[in-house]
Amino acid sequence: MATVERGDFAYHSDLDAFALYHQQVNSSPPSSSTSSIAPALPALGHAIAGSTATAISKLLIYPLDLVITRLQVQHTLHGPRETPSAARDAAAEYSSLADAIRKIYANEGGIGAFYTGCAPDVAKGFADSFLFFLAYTFLRQREQRRYGKVSVPRELGVGIAAGAFAKLITTPLQNVITRQQTAAMVAARDPEKASSKDQTVTAI
Repeated sequence: MATVERGDFAYHSDLDAFALYHQQVNSSPPSSSTSSIAPALPALGHAIAGSTATAISKLLIYPLDLVITRLQVQHTLHGPRETPSAARDAAAEYSSLADAIRKIYANEGGIGAFYTGCAPDVAKGFADSFLFFLAYTFLRQREQRRYGKVSVPRELGVGIAAGAFAKLITTPLQNVITRQQTAAMVAARDPEKASSKDQTVTAI
């Protein structure tokens, strides 16, 4: 492996740019002018990368998430006054995953029906991951600067704090998303219920 001295830094030809950057950063003492903001910059980078990946994955698996949510919610809709055939007559009772996909496609407008409420769900996933990674990385780096090494209990504490912070902000949005995902099914079982267009923050 070829090694070339460049000032105070040894360049290794077999290392990639990412490894060289972190080697340089770890070997350089922090300056007094940037030490106060140093934890925030890497935390922001982790937050953007993590939230972008989450948003993409949410977009890809959203149709499956919608169908699963409907299957889970339908069990709570069987009221004592509902006749056994009420939901079946309205084509709103799903016996399986495949049956749910078939009925949603046939009765609710094709492929577009599987993306009802997709935009809020992607936004919620983006915000959830962004806040979690931002808080987690920032808190972990602060603990690392303070104690030198983050112990397992402190690592768990940082993760719990970051997760609680993210969920505190995004849980209300999850309520709106679930309402939108199940609005058509609820309306089919009871036409007097609000349609999916009414399942907004104001209506809730």
